[in-house]
Amino acid sequence: MSNSKNYYTEAVKVVDLPVYLDEQYINYKLIFLDQIGMPLTGKLDSSKMIASIGVNDKHVKVMLIIYIQDIEIKKINLSVFDDIKTKEISLKSTVSETCIEQDNTCSFNLKLNIYTINKQSNQAILLGLSEVEKIAKERNLIIGYYIKRRSGGVSKTSKETIDKINNPSKIANKYIKHALECLKNESNAAEEDYSRLMYRDLMAKVFEYFLKNSKDPDSVVDEIVSIFGTNMEDSYMRSELLAFYHIYEALIPKTHTSPGYDKIQHFTYSTGKSYNTMKIITDTAQYAGEAYDLINGGSWDDTKSDMEANNLGQAYGTRLYEKYHPVRAAIRNLD
Repeated sequence: MSNSKNYYTEAVKVVDLPVYLDEQYINYKLIFLDQIGMPLTGKLDSSKMIASIGVNDKHVKVMLIIYIQDIEIKKINLSVFDDIKTKEISLKSTVSETCIEQDNTCSFNLKLNIYTINKQSNQAILLGLSEVEKIAKERNLIIGYYIKRRSGGVSKTSKETIDKINNPSKIANKYIKHALECLKNESNAAEEDYSRLMYRDLMAKVFEYFLKNSKDPDSVVDEIVSIFGTNMEDSYMRSELLAFYHIYEALIPKTHTSPGYDKIQHFTYSTGKSYNTMKIITDTAQYAGEAYDLINGGSWDDTKSDMEANNLGQAYGTRLYEKYHPVRAAIRNLD
């Protein structure tokens, strides 16, 4: 009769994962030290359990190695018992975005990516684990790409947009590319904060840069207005414009003293209206628009700052028209 007795390695229950990490990315290896034979390997499933293994030596040393997409992140020594016991482990604080290998490029696929925009470089920087988890808990986020705004909120974005933010050469539209350059220059100015009317100054630089050598100023105005002077969803360059929009919104909160992206839309739209129509039509368009905003839940403070942006755009559009069409402008002013 055999006197052999069965013993069992600890089963392992993973009780805590980073909110953005799916168990499908986790695999493991069980190594029986000083034993002949291949390690046992497997993947974590939805139960997040690593089963106990039967052994015939109570003194065998067992090591569990946890990997994320083949990146080693945790080693755990398992005990051996007469019956099955379960060891609970947390992986919440063991995961990093990158690891060090010879080429320093190993990484794994995150379910939730939250970035901040660096003011000097205007680049999207992936936040660290603890801050991602904090924001995820506060905002009930599980999956996707987001950019943290200066106000503390987050804006949903995409990997494609992040790639364009970090590599502006992927943006083909010349107007958006120049607006990004102007915004970066503004970010690197000596001022501690942005000017209250920086939206006006920023867009004026875009207009004037492309108008100075243009033989068709009307087309330049129309093209810039069609991109920056419409709702984001309506802009024909929306996919490229999102890179500029997200940087702007991340750095400049929408307050009375800090002009959100909507002020660019108001200013640019009114510039185009004033350039292309008579003043009374421009006035009617902007006042009707603000009345609509108020009826649909807008605040009076928002309306006042929107009206300021409208008036500045209207004045700027008039100056542009007088510069490039002086004769017609004189006739128009007689009306």
